Order: sequence, then structure tokens, then C-alpha cells
Amino acid sequence: MIRKRNKFANDAERNQAEQKTREENLRRIQEQRAQLKQKQLELTNNLKKTYSHIRPTIIQGQRILKIIESLEAKMELLVPFSSRNLQILDIEALDSIFAKVKASLTFMKNSEATFFQLKEELKTQENLYRAYAEDDEEFNENDSRLIVNNEQEQIYQIIKKKEEELTNLCTKFKKETRNLLRLLSENPQIFSSIKNKLPSEDRDDPDNILKVCFDTIVSLKYLFLKKLSTGYDEQETHRRMMDKLKTSIEENERFLEDKETELRRIKEERASTIKAKNDEITSCKEDLEKIRKDEKSKLEQMRRDDEAKRQKTSAQHQERENKLKAEIARAIKDLEDLEKKNQEEETQLNKINDDLEKRIENLTSEYDTTVGALKLTFKEETVR
Repeated sequence: MIRKRNKFANDAERNQAEQKTREENLRRIQEQRAQLKQKQLELTNNLKKTYSHIRPTIIQGQRILKIIESLEAKMELLVPFSSRNLQILDIEALDSIFAKVKASLTFMKNSEATFFQLKEELKTQENLYRAYAEDDEEFNENDSRLIVNNEQEQIYQIIKKKEEELTNLCTKFKKETRNLLRLLSENPQIFSSIKNKLPSEDRDDPDNILKVCFDTIVSLKYLFLKKLSTGYDEQETHRRMMDKLKTSIEENERFLEDKETELRRIKEERASTIKAKNDEITSCKEDLEKIRKDEKSKLEQMRRDDEAKRQKTSAQHQERENKLKAEIARAIKDLEDLEKKNQEEETQLNKINDDLEKRIENLTSEYDTTVGALKLTFKEETVR
């Protein structure tokens, strides 16, 4: 699971870098395309000023020119009906439009929305199919592989169905476009009415692919007229210029191949670096897992040693406690014997003390009696 997350993270980084590269290439291509469009516009205007009054005298040239002009006229009719213009055009509000034209425009508008929806659904299913194909490589169990293959088959059938719907829709769209061109060619006032309903900036949108095609056809027409009016010297000059351009194109292609080779080398080096980093990360994870196992084993050993030490210490404490209890019991017995002996001695001493107190009391009483008698005798003698 960790490797899969690492893989997804690496894929996300790689996709982000590729997306950034694609955006830069797209921006550069858009800039080059804008420059080429400007050059094409300038060349077309110059050719138009110079050769617009020339008509070919050769029958084949006239036929070719007629075909180009017919195509130009049809493209001019289609220019206002770009994707953006179809969406902003309020077809229902155009009450004066010929019913068939209105129906064709409604069908084209709805078909375009359906077309983009089908394209988006087809893209989603194709991405899902590729995701299942990538996940299929990571399954090892037959049941899981069977489930993925069944899901892939279902998605594949959906993709085929979407492609068939797109093909049928494109066929109907082409047929309806030809029908619209025929109707607009037969009714110029309807075309003018629809064209006036669109904003001028939308009719002249430079990103309109129909407008680009129309400009290209106009450029081809005047190039064809220039070709018919070009002399031998100009033709040779043009040939030498084309040879020079071909040489330049070949050099640019070689330069592009070198850059693509260098890009492949950089991608390979990057892939190698990413692989080395992934291997290093895997090694670090294995080392970490080993350290964790060693730590767990050492912790278990320390717990066992601590348990044995606690048991040993507990036995020593129990033995010492038993000895102390025996000594305390012996000391209590000695104390009880000593108290009993002291109590007997105290009793005997109390008895002796009582006897002595009685003797002292008797002697005191006898003394007091003798002293009183002597005092009385002394007083009597003194009186005499």
C-alpha cells in the first residue's frame, strides 16, 4: 500500500510536470499560430490587391477557380454558425425564418450540445478503461483479475457504443449542414436576417475555426491566381525560395529530433533517478521495519529480565520479611517475659514498700506518743 501511494505521488508529480510542459508548448504554439495568422492576413491582402482582377484563360484553371469560389461561398455561409454563435443565437425568436432553416439550426444547436456531451462521456470512459488496465497489472489473484476484466469489457462496450453514437451524430450533422447550405444559398435574405442577429464581434471572432477555414480558402484562391500569373523568372525565384524553405524545414526537423532525443534522455534519466529514490525509500522502509522488529525483541527481552529480577528481589524481600517477623516474634516474647518478670518484681517491691510504710507509720506513731509523753512530763516538772 505504501509503494502504491508512492507510485501515485510520483505519477501526480510527473503528470503535473507534463501538464506544465503541455501548457508551455500550447502557449508557444498559440503565439506562433497568431504570428502565422497575421502573416497570412498580410500576404492575402497583398495578393488580393494585386491579383483580384485576374481571371485564368485556361479552361482547367477556370474550372479549378470555380470550384474554389464555390467552396469559398459555402464557407462564407457557414462562418456565422460557429459553436459560440449557435449557442447565443435565439432561434425561436426568429419568426420570419423559413421553417426548414429554423429546423436545421435547431437540430445543429442541439446536436452540438449532444456532441460535446458524448465526447466528454467518451473521454471519461476511456480514462476509466485506462485506469482499469493499469490496475489490472497489479492484481495477482485470478478472481480479482476476472472481475477487472469483466468491468473492462463493460467499459469497452460502452466506449464502442459512444463512438457509434458519435459517428451517427456526425453523419446526421453533415447531412443537415449540407441541407442548411442549400437552403441559405437559395434564400440569401434569410442568411442576411440571421447574420444581422449576431453581434459583429462574434462574426469576426479570430478563434472561429470556420472563419479560419474561410480565410485559408481565400488565401488559396489568390495563391492560385498568382500561380496562373507568375512568369518563368518568378517561378524560378519561387522554386529557389521553396528549396530554401524546405532546407530550413529539414534543419528545423533535425533540430526538433535532437530536442526530442534530448527530452527522451532527460525523461529516462529522471525515471532512473525516481527509480533510485524509490529503491532508496524501499530500503529505508525495510531498515525501519527491521529496527522496529529489533526494538520489539529487545523490549521483550528487557521485560523478561525485569520480571526475573523482580521475582528474585521479591523472593529476597520475602525471606528477609520472614526473618524480621521471626525476630519480632522473639522480641515480643522476650518483652512479654521481661514484662512478666518486672511485674513480679514490682509486686514484690510494692509489698516490701507497703511493709516499710506500715513500719514507718508505726514508728512515727510511737515517736509521736513518746514525744508527747516526754513533753507532758517536761511541763509537769517545770511547774513544780
